[in-house]
Amino acid sequence: MAKRFVLPFFLGGIQDSIRKHPLCALALAFTACAILLVAAVVVGVVAFAGLSGELRERKDRAEALTRNLVELSEDYNSLRASLGLQPRVFAPLDESAGEAGAPPSPLAQGLAVIQSRFYDEAKARQFEEFKSGPLFAALARETGCAPVDAGLFAVDWVRNNNVYYSLAFKVDARTVALTAAGVGERYEGADKDAAAAYVRSTLKKIDAYYGRVAGLKTLLAGLGSKEEVAAALKARELGFKFQGEDAAGFRAEVSRENEVLLTVSFDKMRGVFLIGGKEVDPPETLGKEFAAALDALDARTAAEKRADAVKASLEQSFREPDFAAACKGASMETVATPRENDDFYLYDVRHRGGKIGAFAVDKRTAEVFFVDKDDVVIASLRSVSSGSEFKKKNPLIGDESGARTYLLLGRNEKNTDTMILVRADERTKSIILVSLPRDLYYRGRKINHLNEKGGDYCAREISAVTGVPVEKYALIDIYSLIAVIDALGGVDIDLPYDVVDPSYRVKENGVWRTLAYPRGRYHLSGVQALRLIRSRGTSSDFQRSHRQELILGALFTKLKKRCGGNLEASLSVFAALSSYVTTNLSPLEIARDFVSFKDYAIRGSYVVDTTNILRATYLGIYLLPEEEQARRLEENDPVKLDAYILLPRDNDWNLLRSYVRSLLKLN
Repeated sequence: MAKRFVLPFFLGGIQDSIRKHPLCALALAFTACAILLVAAVVVGVVAFAGLSGELRERKDRAEALTRNLVELSEDYNSLRASLGLQPRVFAPLDESAGEAGAPPSPLAQGLAVIQSRFYDEAKARQFEEFKSGPLFAALARETGCAPVDAGLFAVDWVRNNNVYYSLAFKVDARTVALTAAGVGERYEGADKDAAAAYVRSTLKKIDAYYGRVAGLKTLLAGLGSKEEVAAALKARELGFKFQGEDAAGFRAEVSRENEVLLTVSFDKMRGVFLIGGKEVDPPETLGKEFAAALDALDARTAAEKRADAVKASLEQSFREPDFAAACKGASMETVATPRENDDFYLYDVRHRGGKIGAFAVDKRTAEVFFVDKDDVVIASLRSVSSGSEFKKKNPLIGDESGARTYLLLGRNEKNTDTMILVRADERTKSIILVSLPRDLYYRGRKINHLNEKGGDYCAREISAVTGVPVEKYALIDIYSLIAVIDALGGVDIDLPYDVVDPSYRVKENGVWRTLAYPRGRYHLSGVQALRLIRSRGTSSDFQRSHRQELILGALFTKLKKRCGGNLEASLSVFAALSSYVTTNLSPLEIARDFVSFKDYAIRGSYVVDTTNILRATYLGIYLLPEEEQARRLEENDPVKLDAYILLPRDNDWNLLRSYVRSLLKLN
């Protein structure tokens, strides 16, 4: 009970003290206020610190989350889990990693590469499971069809050289799209049983459709013998030839001087005729539509079109004030209407009434020459001027033959160690490859450093090195080549010699061994192709260049098989592969060019090296006379002579340019 009276007693004592000592009351009040103020400050500081700490913690968590979202993904952790690894949480890499607009860190970019590779492999596995799964395999047997690859994630079912079904697998949606040939019906969905029912319900319809197609083939094959068509072909000196049939369709071609000017085809899947890509419907109107197409056809060959374009540009130049003033000052005139002989269109130049020469346009190449009064060539326009202004007036003029030259670049880290000129010639239906060595030393640096300033700069410099006009380039990282080749299902090559490299160790099926490829035929995955390209322990850079050209040729063959010469399929393939390639060509341009070149053959594959036009030396001595260089090489360890370089023989760059142009059939 005593404890209950302690507080009242204490308060009563304070009251007595205040009555007896008023100043004491003031002191007590001031002390109480001070205590309350301090307490309020303390509470405020503690509360603010707690709030600031919470905000800071939230900000830190948000920044960490942002960084992790950049660097990680569910699929990456799924990949780690599939390998028996714990999910990984990344610590912040730098202060800017979470800032808005900041670029991802190199490690984050690396994760994107890993993830992309994982996606590619997963998609490829899913597609293989799809097209070779039990249900579809059984359906293929039931219908008597054989599966044939038709592009990325697509396969055709073929029977009796006819496509019965086109199957496309949409990996992300895990659905299949089936199109029946000539029926106009389509199934798309994830239900395999429904897909099977679709196949079974359309099979007899397709059989009946192909029964009618035989008559359509006869119709197309006999098109050129129809009276009105034959007369039109003869009048314009055109040929008509039925080119045969494959699983996708059959076609005939209209040509002049062995150059195809118009194609008439039948698409088995769609069940329609096409004239120059334009659909003809119904089939009974084919003869009428074909006759109209012949009337509208520009029957000139490509060479004639180029020559006519150059003639038009020349005639425009003759009318320009500068040229007219030059003629007047020299008392000369140019005849505006050309005459011609077997080789040239000739615009005569007259001086005081008499012919003294002519401007001549080569009928075959469209190159402009200057000839004397007897029509003997004196020089070419190209030899006295770049002709750049002349070409600007006429974009149809590419080079003198109308062919196109591309630069293919293979990058390894910063250096571009693979450089191949690819020339596609529409006149000869051929492709020529010329590899340039990375150690070629031009204007104070090796050419494998040129791409450091970008692909356009590199293409311009390679044009200067070789004397070959190059505007379009494509660059691929050497490791991206793995993904490209794997996406296409590998490549096949015939290796003409043994490649055995004890310095190159490879691991296959858990066993380390020496890289060894005896001569023979191989089906190579992306990794295997890269190994063959990179090996140089027992072979030179020049042999590596040759193997690179082998792989490139095999890749071209595989692309032709996958794309089937179809623009839509080609665009689909190149759009899918575009993420691996840096180029100033759009996927559409690549697809169009590829379709144009689909029937071309690789007619030449060359390496510019020390067996033909180059000599090897070292940076520390290359300016000395060649005899002195030889003496220094005998007396010194090459390592002491600085970097190994390659130069044209006699340091004659014009000789190198002439040689490269001759390989590409430009001279």
